[in-house]
Amino acid sequence: MTTIWHLPPETLAHILGIYVDESTHLSRTVSIVSYNNNPSLSRPWLQVTWVCRYWRAVALSTPTLWSTIQIFQRTQVDTIRASLYRSRQVPLNVYLNPYQLTHCGDAVRYLLPSLTRARFLFINLSPYEIESLLSSGQVPSSAPLLESLRVAAQNVNTARGYGARYPPTSLFHNCTLPNLRELSISAPLQLLWSEECLPRSLQRLTINCKMQSAEIPYVIRLISALPLLTYLNLSFNSLAIPSQHHATPTSDYPTPNRPPNLQQLCIASTRDPNAAVQLLENLATTGQTSITLHLRENARNNFQALSPVLSSHLGANAVADNHLHTVQAVSLSCTSVQFFTGKRNANPSESLHNLNDVPSPDLDITFGHVGTYTARSLILELFPDLPLESVSHLTLRGLPLLCPSGSSRGTDFDSTTAWRRLFRTVPNVETLVFTPGREQDQLPEFTAGDFLTTLRCVASTAAAAASNSANNEESRDGLGELALPVPVFPKLKRIVMDGIPFYDDWATENDVSFVDEVISGRRLMVEAGLNVDELEIRNCPMVNENDVTKLRMEESLSVLWDYGKKY
Repeated sequence: MTTIWHLPPETLAHILGIYVDESTHLSRTVSIVSYNNNPSLSRPWLQVTWVCRYWRAVALSTPTLWSTIQIFQRTQVDTIRASLYRSRQVPLNVYLNPYQLTHCGDAVRYLLPSLTRARFLFINLSPYEIESLLSSGQVPSSAPLLESLRVAAQNVNTARGYGARYPPTSLFHNCTLPNLRELSISAPLQLLWSEECLPRSLQRLTINCKMQSAEIPYVIRLISALPLLTYLNLSFNSLAIPSQHHATPTSDYPTPNRPPNLQQLCIASTRDPNAAVQLLENLATTGQTSITLHLRENARNNFQALSPVLSSHLGANAVADNHLHTVQAVSLSCTSVQFFTGKRNANPSESLHNLNDVPSPDLDITFGHVGTYTARSLILELFPDLPLESVSHLTLRGLPLLCPSGSSRGTDFDSTTAWRRLFRTVPNVETLVFTPGREQDQLPEFTAGDFLTTLRCVASTAAAAASNSANNEESRDGLGELALPVPVFPKLKRIVMDGIPFYDDWATENDVSFVDEVISGRRLMVEAGLNVDELEIRNCPMVNENDVTKLRMEESLSVLWDYGKKY
């Protein structure tokens, strides 16, 4: 057995490469202050040369160990010179992360001519410091290997004026980028768009900036001219006041008739939802483009403005593989909602049983404010206009709405209206999933009591609907529309409890076991006419065999249990 001191050179080089990669990734997550206090943190490839002569010889003869170059405030020219020499002609991954050039300007300027070898380039400087570097005349005329360019221009000198604008290709100047595939720019000011700003080789584009409404058609035209683009992420911090000195041409560039071949379109906008509407209408392709929307404010106005275009996108009944695709699943919380499309099957036994069967949502809407008010607005303002009749799978993450009567979180008349509207817009649900939610949802704590309250809410609303229907009674909801009788999930067959917190002290606090409460809720559903004959328990580690046995004693109830294993 060989010790680490006598490993073959190629094996040791591979191990050292893994160490350097992991250390480099860690170094980019540590604060800049930490680097200034301990510069060796940013040079893990140097540390491996200090162990012994053999390790040093292997490290110095392995160019890839030196191909990642990071520049921070205290980086010296000698360090850059050594890395460039030892990396030979291997493509470079360059991180310019000094935030400012006070102490490392010479090192950055020494590196600039070698950008001809750069494959990845990350820049964290103000736009004006970038301009000062480019004016030095040391930028090469071409960077043929560069595939990914990311610019985080966070430090903006407001003394230059509110109307100052930053060309997204100011760092290019006369440097051509024939193979650039990914471009990401984050700048808290306006970009100066032009015909030359976006290389036609781009496949992924991320822009976080300020934008004027009048610029939208021109930006759409530029983006539509990118034949290889599949991913687009546009985030508008605000709609800036138009600049008289830097107007973007619009009249000579009509909106294109054909959208690009985008597979994923992400839009975050504020104030004016019409900007998002224009982008969706011209850049999204039904049946091909997955849409992510982040609405930061004015949720109700946004829903009203976006409703027609989103309805058109989901309701176009795209045909793929000779199958008609419709909305099959909805996942709802108080912070977001996802819509999943899938094949419409004539055989009910082939309907969607698990969202894991679907790779990603076709439409994902997230809200800038956490709260049930936004979810109510979503259901009341947007859901009625969407084609949701074919939804067979509904997931409630956390507590998307306050439950009327009996909720520990209070009562709300508008929530009653929203629940009824929800039941009306998704009448063909067969599977109802209760879950605390995803980590990225950042939802309030979802307790066992919240689950039981929501379960009773569905059952009691169904019972009220059944009673009024039997008596031929009518009432009106908060919007003045007929509220009852409302069919409440007449096709519901299956309830899924995913991650619901069963716990032993429930009986001590409530004089009845949690399992008994679940059984009571299910019986109430059956009495209301809901034919719930299947209960699935996933990812509930506190559930034991006795609980499952007790549930299986219920008449006409099939219980599926994963023995508490996490999926």
